[in-house]
Amino acid sequence: MTTIGSRARTRDRARLDRRAFLQAAGVLGTTALLSACGGGGEGAAQSGRTRSLEGARGPVEIPAAPARIVCTDHYTPSALLDVGVEPIAVADFAPNFLLADYVPVYQRLPKVGRTNSADPEKVLSFQPDLVLGTLLPNAPDPSYDRFLAAVPTLYLPSRAAGDWRERAIAAADAVGRRSAAEELRDTFDRRAQEIRTTHADVLGRTRWSMVMGGRNPGQWTLALPDSWGGVVLAAAGIRFSDISQATGTVKDFSSEELGLLRDSDVIVVQGDNDGSTSDGVADVLASPVWNSLPAVAAGRAQPLPYFNTLHYRQGLAMLDRIEEIIRGV
Repeated sequence: MTTIGSRARTRDRARLDRRAFLQAAGVLGTTALLSACGGGGEGAAQSGRTRSLEGARGPVEIPAAPARIVCTDHYTPSALLDVGVEPIAVADFAPNFLLADYVPVYQRLPKVGRTNSADPEKVLSFQPDLVLGTLLPNAPDPSYDRFLAAVPTLYLPSRAAGDWRERAIAAADAVGRRSAAEELRDTFDRRAQEIRTTHADVLGRTRWSMVMGGRNPGQWTLALPDSWGGVVLAAAGIRFSDISQATGTVKDFSSEELGLLRDSDVIVVQGDNDGSTSDGVADVLASPVWNSLPAVAAGRAQPLPYFNTLHYRQGLAMLDRIEEIIRGV
């Protein structure tokens, strides 16, 4: 079992088989990704048919079969790719947030500016028949009202980090692929239940913590059960450490408080989508206190990609990695 130490970046040697994953996703090669949704195509989008969906600020009218979709956030592009729909342009964000197999698609798509603050001129220059995004409570898109006035615009509400599960379904629904998203959700739920049942003994005797790099110098951050990835661990039956029993998404601690992790039987550390430990955790791993923690000394501190889970296929990849870690406990 590979352990996180203070002097080396840990690599996850058990990555998903790329071809098998893509076949399962229905996107073998980027040419299989659709630029239109629901089989309607551009003609259907231009036929004038619309429907009403609930957005962040109430119901909005959108095309029944949108064909030219621009995503202005970092949530909806992957939710669309999950169901075989490729937007024509996307917001710009760090690709290590993405499922590894979606990175090549994302990199070749035109960018319209930073996530949740896209450039209105760039967005509208693509003549979209749908602008799709997320209205974050603490970072609302300043151009949302302008998009809404110019073109059909659906911004999904975000009330908590862990509600990506509902938003992934809603994003797919907006492009006519709700049933595909619900099937993926059901696959996720079955996989999580399988882990809960198969590894009930280990899950019953261990407590876990999720460690991220600090948001400010001299800090480290704990991801909580209601965080993006916390809801994935909870679905798999993971029981969280006492220090993790708090409400919200994350909780910050000073470097001097690393010893609070001593009650954790397993520690998962924020990893990138290639399985390595994220650079932001380097200061934590360099601490002498870190290396004295029982979980670290026992080889039970492991990198976990997709801490900021955004969609169901990411969640499934995270479940696979969780099971690998469980098997080594």
